[in-house]
Amino acid sequence: MVGEVKFGKDGEWAQSRVLQVQFQNVKGNDVGQFKDISTQVVLTPSEYASGKVIYPYEKAK
Repeated sequence: MVGEVKFGKDGEWAQSRVLQVQFQNVKGNDVGQFKDISTQVVLTPSEYASGKVIYPYEKAK
């Protein structure tokens, strides 16, 4: 998920795109599921959010 990206005069991003993500609906011990974006929920920034935080995390499993 990138969207439109603009760069400043020194090559930096004109707008920061730091995302806070939580893995949800993780099943078992298969590491491959962490490569699948269906388990990744974007929490912040709000304009890119795809879900809400699950806390405590034990309920996210």
